[in-house]
Amino acid sequence: MRGAKSKLHKIRTFGTSTPELLGLRDWLAACGVTHAGMESTGVYWQPVYAVLEDRFELAGNARHIKAARGRKTEQIASVRAPGKHMVTGLSVRSHSARGRPTSGPLSPIGGRCKEGGMEYFHVSYIPPDDWVRPIITRLRQSSSAGLRQCAEDWGASPLSELGIAVATKRAMLPITVARVNEALEHMIAEFNAKPEEVDWCLSRPLLKGAFCTKDRSLPYQLLVDLESFLFEFRSTYEIVGRFLREFFGRVLRRDLQEAEVVAVLETSGRDTQWVSMLKRERVVFFHHTAPWIVFEVERGERFRYRLVVLKKNSRDLSNPQDYVRL
Repeated sequence: MRGAKSKLHKIRTFGTSTPELLGLRDWLAACGVTHAGMESTGVYWQPVYAVLEDRFELAGNARHIKAARGRKTEQIASVRAPGKHMVTGLSVRSHSARGRPTSGPLSPIGGRCKEGGMEYFHVSYIPPDDWVRPIITRLRQSSSAGLRQCAEDWGASPLSELGIAVATKRAMLPITVARVNEALEHMIAEFNAKPEEVDWCLSRPLLKGAFCTKDRSLPYQLLVDLESFLFEFRSTYEIVGRFLREFFGRVLRRDLQEAEVVAVLETSGRDTQWVSMLKRERVVFFHHTAPWIVFEVERGERFRYRLVVLKKNSRDLSNPQDYVRL
């Protein structure tokens, strides 16, 4: 912080959780700060901005902060994001370098505001995946002036929104996987509790020897979770693809084809059959029919089960086109 006749510097480190950011806000207020500026990479200033905007006059662009040093005599502060936020002495104005007010509530963070007579608040769901920051850091450290400029322009480009979208999808996808696994565990627990009924079903023709779960809604819960998984997995893949195409076009100045991405995955030893399989099956289940489920059984000391999803209400599994193993 810096006053008109004296200079005082205070440094304190804060985490990125909501309670930590609220503590940052309260500490700045207790220090008499009236203006704050944030130096940040990409979109990482936004959670800090949402917490501080009601209390202080803010700006969120490092270039403008540097240009504004020494212009005011009020108590001022600078907040450095992401990860750890350093408070130090700077002088800023409450607009961005491009002359537009900086708006925090446009991102998936906590905040409140009024617009058009409607009062509303945002829920804090900051994605925990910080995968974009190393990319921006590498660009900032590049010997190429063009790449360093790409890092400076990141927050105003579509890469900013797409980066948030990918991070959000990467947080959502494990939840859909966990829900499928949980539903499967419940189903298999019922099978293991009634091995005689499973054995009876195996001795009967399909549809005539169907296993009846104690909770009759359980198969439908599994189907809902399966469709959510199919959608989220393919959706994440497509949004990552959009991010990569935008990155290659803006940063590397060339087009990127899906075949290149698949080739990289194959070279690294990854199974890529799911790329076309998920696209194909998502279209089938979302536009043409509903899924049904059967369980493939491997006999041993205990039965082992593998989920098979039917693409039509088949009486047997003689045609591989009628089902898919997941």
